[in-house]
Amino acid sequence: LIKSFFRFLQGIAGSAVLKFITPEAKRGTLGATVPGPDVTPAQAVGIEILLTFLLVFTVCASTDSKRLHYGYEVPLSIGLCVAVCHFIGVCARKADFLLLRTGKG
Repeated sequence: LIKSFFRFLQGIAGSAVLKFITPEAKRGTLGATVPGPDVTPAQAVGIEILLTFLLVFTVCASTDSKRLHYGYEVPLSIGLCVAVCHFIGVCARKADFLLLRTGKG
């Protein structure tokens, strides 16, 4: 419980430092996950659902005990999936794939 509290404080301190060192003109929606200018909220949620399904499917397929995986195959496949989902999310929504967590959109 104490460790969680200090992590919470570290997050607040990190946010304050980031806000302090970022110029006022560049802040905008700093740290907020918002849809891109030409993306509707419904499209953003659709992309979110698709990317989340892709990630969950990759994790389930990679960690299946009936498959024989050797070495770094599991973390590499999951990491590549996260990278691909992130790149798709950045191109489509100007953000990563955590739209539903922020309550925005």
